Amino acid sequence: MNKVWLVFAGAIASLAFAPFNYSFILLISYAILFWQISVANTRKQAFFGGFIFAFSHYLIGLYWLFSIVSQYEFFYQIVVVIILLGIITAIDFFYGLVGYFAKLLTINHWSWFMLFLPSLAGLFEWVRTWFWTGFPWYSPSDAVFDMGFHHYYPLVDT
Repeated sequence: MNKVWLVFAGAIASLAFAPFNYSFILLISYAILFWQISVANTRKQAFFGGFIFAFSHYLIGLYWLFSIVSQYEFFYQIVVVIILLGIITAIDFFYGLVGYFAKLLTINHWSWFMLFLPSLAGLFEWVRTWFWTGFPWYSPSDAVFDMGFHHYYPLVDT
């Protein structure tokens, strides 16, 4: 498993959201994530692969939260940055769990990963959204809405 690919994939995933709105990049980014999870040797590696991907994705994608910090005094800036990094780290555990459970529940065959891993990632994304209120404006489903997938949304909406 290559950590550089994971950092790169997480970083470019941020381009799928405002102000860039290059939705197709999210599909490429997740393909790289799923590929790296599939080639991980252990569940621990798969967990850290998902975690690294998400950390770079949210650290870059939520840059605007860090710009708010500049209006506070220095001591409060440190506290707010630590809190923001803590929130981002907590959210990243969901992506790590995707990698862990993918390795735990699947066989090492590319076709199984092609079917199972995206479904597992979607499930954990839904759980993350409910658990943390998930930054609902920064959801992958919102980024791919303009790609034509919204026609299928009523099929899975509950």
